[in-house]
Amino acid sequence: MMTQNLRERRYSDADEIGYHALIRSSPHPRLREHLYTLQVHASLIGMRACSSHLVKSSRLLNPIVKSDLARALASRETRVENIDPDMLVGKRFTYMKIFGAVMSEGIMARDGAIEDIPSDNERYWNIAGDSLQFFRSDRSLTSEYSVMIRKSDADYIIGYFKKTMVSHILRFSHGIA
Repeated sequence: MMTQNLRERRYSDADEIGYHALIRSSPHPRLREHLYTLQVHASLIGMRACSSHLVKSSRLLNPIVKSDLARALASRETRVENIDPDMLVGKRFTYMKIFGAVMSEGIMARDGAIEDIPSDNERYWNIAGDSLQFFRSDRSLTSEYSVMIRKSDADYIIGYFKKTMVSHILRFSHGIA
């Protein structure tokens, strides 16, 4: 129990430090993105919650950066939930980084395949515990997603590429199959 509390405290500290660095320093755009990514990792992936500091940072950054995630988290209608495997099957998603252009789009097939993504890193998917996992064609684990952000117009599943620790977002628009 003590280890768990210490780990959560470290994530909470990183999240809070990222927020205060953003509001106090008006950092260079690249540093701003790194600070926000630190907060996403600490809050959403580390603590599996959307902290008040992350929401405030999202509201601060929303008008000045291009980020679907910041836009979603800045909204008052957003809620954090566990990943629902039933909402994935047969759905088209947009695969993106926190900042930047869309990397590709794909479909989560019922048989565990991922269709329409040209990269070998995203061939199969599976739910293990509370996490969505992506695998290469040789079935080695490449990415893990642990949190779903629900909004009225879309659901966002947030995780990271295991090898590089780069955060990725899967965006599922409502009403699109």
